[in-house]
Amino acid sequence: MRERRLAVAHTVLAAFEQEKIPAVLVKGIVTSALLYDDPSERPMFDVDVRVLPEDHARVAELARNRGWHVRESSRVYKNHTLVIDGVEVDVEGYIGPRYVCWLTTRDLLARATPSDALGFRALMPDFTDHVVLMLVNVFKDKLELARPWSLQDLERVPRHSSFDANAIAARVREARVPTIAWIVADSLGGEWTRVRDALEADRDERYVRLFRAANRAPNGMVARVIARASAERKRDRLRAVALSAMWELEQRWAHKQSSV
Repeated sequence: MRERRLAVAHTVLAAFEQEKIPAVLVKGIVTSALLYDDPSERPMFDVDVRVLPEDHARVAELARNRGWHVRESSRVYKNHTLVIDGVEVDVEGYIGPRYVCWLTTRDLLARATPSDALGFRALMPDFTDHVVLMLVNVFKDKLELARPWSLQDLERVPRHSSFDANAIAARVREARVPTIAWIVADSLGGEWTRVRDALEADRDERYVRLFRAANRAPNGMVARVIARASAERKRDRLRAVALSAMWELEQRWAHKQSSV
């Protein structure tokens, strides 16, 4: 199963390179090689790729030309869910919800470096950038709904030689997600308390209380809205919540069209 996902990742990256679409692998396919002595220990059910938001339409065109099935797509969040040889490939243009995280895919690509760790040449994200992405990803799932292996990845992060609590805290501040990172680091405990403590003065205590209250029902609409309202700046919160509403409408429209 892992071999099939690696093969699909290789196929996708080769196609993107041919079309000059910059792309970087993230999440499970990266952590399996980076954080585990035996990569097969890390469950991997899909392939996650980040591209520039402006390449959203080009990815759709490439998928059509290659005969790849587009299961879902969103213009609001600039993402496509492709199915290639039975493997789901999530191609996204942003890191977390728009206006919540200000670490951009352009940043991610600029600091990524080529690696042969997966058995083929591929861009791998900077360690600290990827940690920020992982924190935002787990928070997006409101912690309670995060997949166990995503939390396990974060628990393994401090064991890596590149782990630097102060560097992570600094990158988190640049990405404007200190409260999000504080919440996740506080939940993880252990070595993560060093990151939490480094962000103590940056967190929004009011939002922490609000998130914890809403997260008593993590599947509820309130928790979903509160998660999108986690941006540090008021203007960004309004934008993030508005886009969330637009996404809901977009998905309902897509479902209605597919039912016709």
